[in-house]
Amino acid sequence: MNSPHGIRQVQSPRFSTCMILRGPCSLMIAGGNFRMDIQPYFHRLCELHSVAFATVDRDGHPHNRIADLFFCDGEKLYFYTARGKAFYEELMHTGETAVTGLLDDRKMIRFTGKVQKVSQRVLNHIFQENPYLKKVYPGDSRYICEVFC
Repeated sequence: MNSPHGIRQVQSPRFSTCMILRGPCSLMIAGGNFRMDIQPYFHRLCELHSVAFATVDRDGHPHNRIADLFFCDGEKLYFYTARGKAFYEELMHTGETAVTGLLDDRKMIRFTGKVQKVSQRVLNHIFQENPYLKKVYPGDSRYICEVFC
């Protein structure tokens, strides 16, 4: 099922429901023609913390990796990667990603959309809220990272 908002509902033999969403929009649920806010789905995906990100490189080859979502503001999901990594280069090249998470109830949520870099203040906030990251990027080494939403 497709909608003018780029939402597609598919049934999968492995998963109860797949919700594929494009950008800030409403969500169409299988079996009904009603709409609801996607905010709760952003929050559910954020609660997973580690999710799959898909990108495409300059040669058109697809890539997928697990990375962490750090928070959402209802319309955007925030994550970071280090400059120089293939993930960073692919985000900068296409400006797009797909984010996929598997919920405990065997439902999958995937958001696709454009990404943009945000202020380094957001990186400082992420490190303040997640002290374990100071071991991953000690001292000022965290400033090699860029936050995207």
